[in-house]
Amino acid sequence: MLLETLGVKHSAFIRLQDKAIETAKAALKDPDVSADLMKMYDLGEAFELPNLLRKLSRYRLQDLQSRDPFVRKLLSFSLYHIKREIKYHARIPVPGSWTVVGVADAHEQLEDGEIFACIHQQGKDPIYLEGTILICRSPTVHPGDVQLVKAIGKPKPGSAYDIENLANTVVFSVKGKRPLPSCLGGGDLDGDVYYLITNTELHPTHCEKPASYEDAERHTLDRDSTVKDIAEFVIEYMTHDTLGLIGVNHLRLADQRPEGVLDKDCLRYAKLHSDAVDYPKTGKAVTIDGMPKPSYIPDWYCPESSDPKNGDYYESDRALGVLFRALQLGDPEPGPIERPVTQEDLIRDALQDKVLNILNNRGVEPVDRSSFEFLFARFSQELNYQCAAHSLAQSANSRLDEGEVVIGTILGKTAAANQSRKRRVLMERLAKKSQELVRTTKRDIIGDRSAHSQRGQLARAWNCLEVAWEMAKDDEFGHRSFALVALTSVLDVLDEIKAAKQENSL
Repeated sequence: MLLETLGVKHSAFIRLQDKAIETAKAALKDPDVSADLMKMYDLGEAFELPNLLRKLSRYRLQDLQSRDPFVRKLLSFSLYHIKREIKYHARIPVPGSWTVVGVADAHEQLEDGEIFACIHQQGKDPIYLEGTILICRSPTVHPGDVQLVKAIGKPKPGSAYDIENLANTVVFSVKGKRPLPSCLGGGDLDGDVYYLITNTELHPTHCEKPASYEDAERHTLDRDSTVKDIAEFVIEYMTHDTLGLIGVNHLRLADQRPEGVLDKDCLRYAKLHSDAVDYPKTGKAVTIDGMPKPSYIPDWYCPESSDPKNGDYYESDRALGVLFRALQLGDPEPGPIERPVTQEDLIRDALQDKVLNILNNRGVEPVDRSSFEFLFARFSQELNYQCAAHSLAQSANSRLDEGEVVIGTILGKTAAANQSRKRRVLMERLAKKSQELVRTTKRDIIGDRSAHSQRGQLARAWNCLEVAWEMAKDDEFGHRSFALVALTSVLDVLDEIKAAKQENSL
């Protein structure tokens, strides 16, 4: 909304959204792209799915991606989650942008309006940003919270920032009348992060003067504070915090007013938003009494379970509305699969000879599978609890699909705007529970590393995988995700054996 008011065209946002969807769909065909995308959106991390996907090609298992029904479901759920994040929250990746920590120019090398930024990703050459850069921080509410600055590029040999390049930070000049961080939503250099965008299509045609607010009034006591005072303030804060409401009203009002975020009432809301952000520090509650309320609801604010064309919403002509209507979610379930094959057949064909050759040549003792059957029963029980405990719906019969737990998403539709926050909280809890479940399960699969050789660990992991396939014959709940955990364990041990062999050959 803010960039649009400052002159950025709708087409720039549409191109980014189209590119994001195109990339997400391409992930259905390429394991490495899938892994990168899951990392970006924090999907499948608890079950180490990105790590597993990256290993598929190395072990001739890439057909799992296209022919195994459960893996296809996981990828389809991931695509649905990504599309939903884009449609309802406008979370669109922006190539050529970075999030970095701000620091001061201790060497006084930079002039007013200049920055130095070196982006260094592991395994890649450093990138020195040069030229005009859009810079901002969260939240961006006032039209002056976005500014254009000049990045100086690669420093001269022997200069301060050539010797000490402060990678993955943005260095701000200490010269000028006003520090640039304070112009960006009242930022400072005590750990605040800033966004740098090189994509010129997103650069505004003009910048507004940064906000300059007087310090908010502080709530003070004429005595030393006590634990009781702190407890009372926490309760008061939870009751009177209006930050979210102010942000929503500001956005909806900007959508309806011709001047957008430059509207005088939107600027008043920007001031209230600044005060509300500081409420925990000032102790002074912010009210919106007397402020204009948005009269109508834009279609982009429609909950997922509602129809934006039912008459309760108007069709927004702002960029948010255009983006919202341009994307259709579709069905989260995958379509028909060409030449589907069981996971067992694929894995046996690709790995069984390799694994048995390693085990038979070393005379590894046979493994008692009964302990792994017990491990599966415990895994299944915990997974069943997670499916029941993290559903968005209130119904006693409402449960998550096994694939939702593995991916770490909740596909249930929100019936109100505030349910999006509830879903985020449930997903965070689900991720923690799943991570602990996978961690303990992998530990019990491998066993005591000091008591088992690498080949002994491989035997345990392979037998655990075969237990999962046995459970699949009776379609026992959880056998699909349990098999993925076991497969990850097998590939991890194979990697360790290969690394040890290479080390011994040196």
